[in-house]
Amino acid sequence: EQKPKISPSDFFAACFDLYPAATLSPGWTVWLRFESAGDAASRLLDPTILQGYSQQHVDDALRTLPRGVGHVTFPVHCSMARVGSEAIIRLLESDARFTLTLWGEASEADHLWMQ
Repeated sequence: EQKPKISPSDFFAACFDLYPAATLSPGWTVWLRFESAGDAASRLLDPTILQGYSQQHVDDALRTLPRGVGHVTFPVHCSMARVGSEAIIRLLESDARFTLTLWGEASEADHLWMQ
């Protein structure tokens, strides 16, 4: 495995130095293993399987991103945001520059949570 030539925190800082008014959308991934497309759909809707984002994911993001510059939007699947809502709310409350870009098909529970 090759190490990156630039650290994530240095990369984000350079982005904001070059484009201070830009909105940065960092890749933010929770790994799930799926056997098939149908398996993926069923697992995203099954709250007993889906774990969502954790406090560790948030801590890693906060440690990596520079403070006080630029706007950052985190792309997260609707269901994963809802299931990991405690961590997501902590992330959003940690900095007024942080927002979410929700993607994917939202379940009824997702719609209720978003309200």
